[in-house]
Amino acid sequence: MRKNMKSLISSHLEDCIIDRFHLSQLVTRSLNQTRIKLMNRYDTSNSEDKKIYRKLKAYWKLLLKNKTDLSDFDYRYHRLFNGQKSSTGIIDYFMTLDVEFKETYELAQQLLIALQHKNSPAYQSLIQTKKPFVSSQLKRSLKTLNKHLPAIENSFKYEDSNGHLEGINNKRARHDVCEGDSSGKSGR
Repeated sequence: MRKNMKSLISSHLEDCIIDRFHLSQLVTRSLNQTRIKLMNRYDTSNSEDKKIYRKLKAYWKLLLKNKTDLSDFDYRYHRLFNGQKSSTGIIDYFMTLDVEFKETYELAQQLLIALQHKNSPAYQSLIQTKKPFVSSQLKRSLKTLNKHLPAIENSFKYEDSNGHLEGINNKRARHDVCEGDSSGKSGR
């Protein structure tokens, strides 16, 4: 039964379209997991390590932000840096902390930009290129992306998305929770 189901799914994989949101989510989650792994290497009982740990913890949203949305010119005061820094300056600081983190960040950003611009050949070559210094979390994601490459190529070709359907399902789930139905079966 399981083999039949697996062969049925794999035979229709060419017809599937993977939502672009889920592709970007997979990559950003891997990057965030790598950030957390880097944070955990620092000893918070040491004052210098604690400063780095707190910076990595405080600026997590900035690390997950698209590189094209960062500013080189908008300097603001950041108390953890004891002075003014641009968002690009903060990212540059994080890139000096660890080679693996830098390589993971750069590859993740390249994947997100290729996805944003719907550049299928660039996305495919980024997935298939072997990167020795990339984190194990992103390597696992690349393996998954490579496995589902035909469906990913369809997501670049077509504008279809299941975002509207997911929005409706999430709205129903929130309604069920608010009404006290933890089973999530009412209204479906």
